[in-house]
Amino acid sequence: METDKAALRAQLRAARARRPAHDHAAVADAVRDHLLALPVLGSARRVATYLALPTEPSLAPLHEVLLGRGTEVVVPVVVDGESLDWVALTPGDTFTAGRLGILEPSGPRLGPGALAGVDLVLAPALAVDHAGHRLG
Repeated sequence: METDKAALRAQLRAARARRPAHDHAAVADAVRDHLLALPVLGSARRVATYLALPTEPSLAPLHEVLLGRGTEVVVPVVVDGESLDWVALTPGDTFTAGRLGILEPSGPRLGPGALAGVDLVLAPALAVDHAGHRLG
């Protein structure tokens, strides 16, 4: 079973990597529009999201709208090689490449308590089956 999952993950990652660059922006916009249509996101005051890997759909368009609405957006950053901390995004943030090659904001670290007041968590998924189970 794990071998099958690993093979499927590899296939899906390869398919993502083959997408033309112009598709990335269109997918990011579609993800933004879909998520903004969810009532739970409209009422959220603090949202935990993620910063995408280069082959993942970017949430930057969503972050821009949320910040413009006054929604607080917190994202994970890698510290000490593999531990996670949280940073609140702000308009005009400066980003630097983190350990995993993801551009991370350089703002103050909020600590694990940053998730205590979060209304919604958006997590990346390589794929989801018909029952809603996440695959990587």
